[in-house]
Amino acid sequence: KLNDTNKGSFGTVAIVGGNVGMHGALYLAGSAAMLLGSGKVVLASLDENFATDILMPELMQARPKDVLKNLNEYSVIVVGPGFGRDERALKFLTKLINMKPEAKLIFDADALNLISENMSLHQGFKTIMNKIITPHPGEAGRLLKISTTAVSQNRIKAINNLKAQYNAVTLLKGAGSLIEDN
Repeated sequence: KLNDTNKGSFGTVAIVGGNVGMHGALYLAGSAAMLLGSGKVVLASLDENFATDILMPELMQARPKDVLKNLNEYSVIVVGPGFGRDERALKFLTKLINMKPEAKLIFDADALNLISENMSLHQGFKTIMNKIITPHPGEAGRLLKISTTAVSQNRIKAINNLKAQYNAVTLLKGAGSLIEDN
């Protein structure tokens, strides 16, 4: 019944990213989650100096380590917008993957780049269930160890290989984005 709901009825999304110099990506992802109907959106920046935008007070704030401590409080956890590839990003991603969470997870941007560069992350990542990956052709190429051109020339083959290799619902971004479900 819609007349008996509140923001808690529509899920809580945690978005982890927004490293130094990349706060905009975190704000954009948070705004998109709100516009798509999320009841609560929590931004968890890897930058200790991150401050919530006073023009968007509905976007809440948490520390990445608190997201890890409270995984079950979130309907979805997004990792990657403005994530970066520094030690903080690698440390968070390693902890998350090693926890083998049952939460619904979305991996994007530099989270995917780190996974493609780090074999121990790569192997652990494959075993996580309930995940969505959202690479653009460059990230897809890095994950598949092929060129961006090869991805772009055969997007159907690329998305099928991504889905199979990573056991993930896959959204291959680009002109005519493709989605492959498990």
